[in-house]
Amino acid sequence: MNRDELQLEAIKTWVSANKVGTLVLPTGTGKTYIGVTIAARQILNNIISSVLVVVPTVNLIDQWRNSFTEFYPELTGGIEFMCIKSAYKVDKHYDLLIVDEAHTTLSPEYRQVYSSITYNQVLCLTATMPEKIEYQEFLTSIAPVVYTKTLDEVQEQGGILAEYKMYNLEINFNRQDRSRYKIFDGQFKEAQMELTLLKKKHSKILLESTFDIARKYSALKNITLYLDAIKLYKDYEERYQEYAAFSADVKEIVKYSKQYWSGMTMRKWTCYESTSKLDVVINIMKRFPNKKWIIFNKSIKFAERLAKLIPNSLIYHSKMKPKDREDVLAKYREDTHRVLIAVDALNAGLDIPSADAAITVSGVSTELVGVQTLGRIIRFVPGKTALFINLFTKDTVEESWTKNRTESFKNCVWVNNLMSITL
Repeated sequence: MNRDELQLEAIKTWVSANKVGTLVLPTGTGKTYIGVTIAARQILNNIISSVLVVVPTVNLIDQWRNSFTEFYPELTGGIEFMCIKSAYKVDKHYDLLIVDEAHTTLSPEYRQVYSSITYNQVLCLTATMPEKIEYQEFLTSIAPVVYTKTLDEVQEQGGILAEYKMYNLEINFNRQDRSRYKIFDGQFKEAQMELTLLKKKHSKILLESTFDIARKYSALKNITLYLDAIKLYKDYEERYQEYAAFSADVKEIVKYSKQYWSGMTMRKWTCYESTSKLDVVINIMKRFPNKKWIIFNKSIKFAERLAKLIPNSLIYHSKMKPKDREDVLAKYREDTHRVLIAVDALNAGLDIPSADAAITVSGVSTELVGVQTLGRIIRFVPGKTALFINLFTKDTVEESWTKNRTESFKNCVWVNNLMSITL
């Protein structure tokens, strides 16, 4: 099966499912083209007259708009585009609702897009199903998965996505960062233990996970008002002793929640901004000088430090003005710029086939992000072998994050030195 056959099969399957459903396909297989084709052909054949395309980012709006122009220049109207941040507030009817990166619309807030907007047909597109069971169930209730192909299945076909090699490269903190991490990790673990004990003590009231308890109570600004509110509960008199005991411990719950959240956040940023990673990134690019790189990380501060060490590199992040982001991507498309440092952005929506190498300097634990970032560099080009390297700091939470993010990739290799990485 080639790319055209895969796309046609996906379209036919969606149509046969009464034009309601989700397509799960790896990045690079042409999900945008599938959506454009489904919408444009129906409008041109007077089957439908209105389409709304919902996407998570502005640059994806540009990608979808440009794709309609490229593939169906004769189409003169009937298509609207919105970011999810605006779309879920809209009260309007469309014949066809297309939701790209559908996993971004499943939170309790954004899922309102499926009720505020009315539609006759719905096409949801995503590279992988969300990890939360609740989100999976909601998506199934709106648009059941009708067609799916995994990355491994598509790779086996050949000629659809580029070949790739993935490595998880172990690095070590310097002495200063190791000391900082140890302090924050200790604070986190102490708070986690105390909150676990308090949760057990008040198990009939503290029903959330320890993480959710910490998130909720670390944000509590006025304990007195909160305790007064408890007294208004309908069952307060019946459960007076429970609530009284709980109220006596609320200050402790808030204290350890703040410590939990602070320790967790600071140890995370110690990993994100570890100075040890600067030299590692430079040495990787020296070892593979002919590659065109995307460097994924979570810190603008780290990106700026790294850019000073890499001549002619570009920085891209969501806080930049739209015009500046467009200019950066335009420059990266040229061969004169071979390094793009992306800060918490471009997991989705970047379509530059010449990009053939990436480093995740700092990332998260979700498999979805792993699939999306890999998708940025495996657009098919004959003879291309993409290189993807995940950095992780030994004996930190980064190690478990990297494991979770990459465990679905069968050919991912764990190494502890740069010389073990080959193409």
